[in-house]
Amino acid sequence: MNIVWFLFGKEEVNKFLAGEPLTKDNEEINIRKFMFSTPKEAEAFIQGVQAGVGWLECYNLSENEIKKLKH
Repeated sequence: MNIVWFLFGKEEVNKFLAGEPLTKDNEEINIRKFMFSTPKEAEAFIQGVQAGVGWLECYNLSENEIKKLKH
């Protein structure tokens, strides 16, 4: 099993990187554990999450929707 941990939340990440402790509530709310069968799946997930950093919302487009957008 390949485990990936993420700390979510701008304020919480900034605190963590500055060496400031997080509250137990912050840890419970903002730390997430994801499990994958292979290292390749885990790495793909990490890349996907990192690609989304800074965006507030996204939508998974189907091939048909892509074709409609490309005039």
